[in-house]
Amino acid sequence: CASFHIISVYPGAVIKSTTSYEISGGASWHYVAVVGGTVSVQNCTVTLTGTPAFPDTTFFRVSDFSNIFEEKNGTIWMHTRRGLLSISGGSSRLYTKKDGLSTLTVNEIYQDSKGNLWFATANGLSRFQDGQFMTINASTDPDENTILTIREDNEGSLWLVTGKGIKRYANGKFESYKQADGLSDNVVQTMIIDREGSI
Repeated sequence: CASFHIISVYPGAVIKSTTSYEISGGASWHYVAVVGGTVSVQNCTVTLTGTPAFPDTTFFRVSDFSNIFEEKNGTIWMHTRRGLLSISGGSSRLYTKKDGLSTLTVNEIYQDSKGNLWFATANGLSRFQDGQFMTINASTDPDENTILTIREDNEGSLWLVTGKGIKRYANGKFESYKQADGLSDNVVQTMIIDREGSI
């Protein structure tokens, strides 16, 4: 059978059922099991005992995850190909476009100094509030509306690396900075703000 590794993201749910999965083939597969019970492996058979967080999609491949972020309150966010997985206090929820996400492509998760949760997506800047996502379009240009990185300066403004230059977001408005404004190139790989607030 294939080799695999299983991680139980959270244990302790009430045991209600037992489900077995046969792992076959020669390739090496690595899985993350998002379950509410326990996982055991014997003779290439994975047995799940307990209550799955998602009965129809119990297993996530590790390759499904592009980044993992922990909020200040301990809530874990995982970006997957199926959406954003939130894990808190022994429960979990998968957020998709039905919850306001403009796209399932999330490049970075960031929490500002006020505790606001921001998501850099391939289709604008998203903010999570009251169980819903609100997306703010940075531009009608798809490249400029692709947000790659989020940072906060000492004044509370958000600085965004986009697919074309960088942007500053403050008081509900965007300011754009490109090569014509002094950047060496419109393609920016990353951004750091030091203790003095310099970018």
